[in-house]
Amino acid sequence: VTHVHRGRMLRMVGPLGLAGKGVELEMLFRFTEAGAETTLALEVHAFGKLTPELAELVQSVWHHFLVERFEPHVKAGKHRDKKG
Repeated sequence: VTHVHRGRMLRMVGPLGLAGKGVELEMLFRFTEAGAETTLALEVHAFGKLTPELAELVQSVWHHFLVERFEPHVKAGKHRDKKG
């Protein structure tokens, strides 16, 4: 994590699973409030020895985590569950 602006933005930099591939990633999460809802937007910038296959891999991994895992979790209200 290289920068945080609570409630608005989170920036991370690193290879994130692509160590040794010559690829560096910057992920920028932006949060926008609209009433009782918050929209999450993700920008991913990759540089280095990026091949079309690695670009597709990065895109599919973020789709998996955000659309297939995170979105259903939030829509089901599980982010509001109390732990411990």
